[in-house]
This record gives sequence, structure tokens and C-alpha cells, in this order.
Amino acid sequence: MADELPPLPSRLPVVATTNLVLFPFMMSPLAVGRVASLRALDAALAGDRLIALTMQRDENVETPSPEELNSIGCAGAVVRMMRMPDGNAQVIVQGLTRVRLSNFE
Repeated sequence: MADELPPLPSRLPVVATTNLVLFPFMMSPLAVGRVASLRALDAALAGDRLIALTMQRDENVETPSPEELNSIGCAGAVVRMMRMPDGNAQVIVQGLTRVRLSNFE
């Protein structure tokens, strides 16, 4: 079937969001500024452009631990990324499918 997604890798770089819930097939802009999230984006761009996005439970935590992240998220494709002069990034992501997050490294 033409609508089927290719299989996802078993490991994806994770980007924690504070104000975005991405759903499958949804396209959304995303501002990225935290070091861990920028590293996850760099890893995705060096490979298949896929990331896992999930919301963190407390938006005031700068560096959330795995326990502070929701276990359900959305695999997404980085459609476009633009680096800003301040080091942050503006990204457009497209949701692909729901994912369950486990085994953080």
C-alpha cells in the first residue's frame, strides 16, 4: 500500500518539547535551543532525519530526565532546519507515527 510508512529504526534521537504535541501527519514549526535537543537534531540530520518528539511533564525543567518525559511521543521527520545566529534552530517537523519511548541512553 502506498500510504504505509517505511519501518522506523529501533533507536531515535529524542527532542523534549515544552509546548508542542506532535501528531502523525501533522506539520509544525519548532524552535529548538537546548543543547541536548540541538544534539538530537544534529544526529538526525547526519542520518535519516528522523527524531522522536515527546512533551516533558514540567515545562520549567531545563534538562529533563527520562522520568520527566511522557512515554508516548511521535516519530517525526525533520523537513527543514535553519540555524539562527544565536545558535538556536528553527525546524519544521512532520509527524509520522506514535512511538513509545524506552531505554534512554
